[in-house]
Amino acid sequence: MQSSMYGGVQRTKAEVSEDMSKVTEQRNTLQKKIERLEGSLRDLDVRRQEVQRKRNQAELELSQLQAQLERKQDLEAQRQESERSRLALQAEATTLRQQDSP
Repeated sequence: MQSSMYGGVQRTKAEVSEDMSKVTEQRNTLQKKIERLEGSLRDLDVRRQEVQRKRNQAELELSQLQAQLERKQDLEAQRQESERSRLALQAEATTLRQQDSP
């Protein structure tokens, strides 16, 4: 460094050049970090989309299974009602046969 005629310090061309090199190196290092982080963000976004797709698929499957369960429960209720009706008719037929016989 050199003193200027006004009492300030003046840096040499070599010092400025060295500082510029350091700043450029730091900038390049930061740029590489930014690129790695951007790559990581892209990877995370791809994973997020995959998880969202799987979630949507699971929700659809759950909805289908719930609909199947409801249909099964409805059919079971109909079967039970038919069984009750069959037993009632059978009992009525038995009663009628017993009344018709001497």
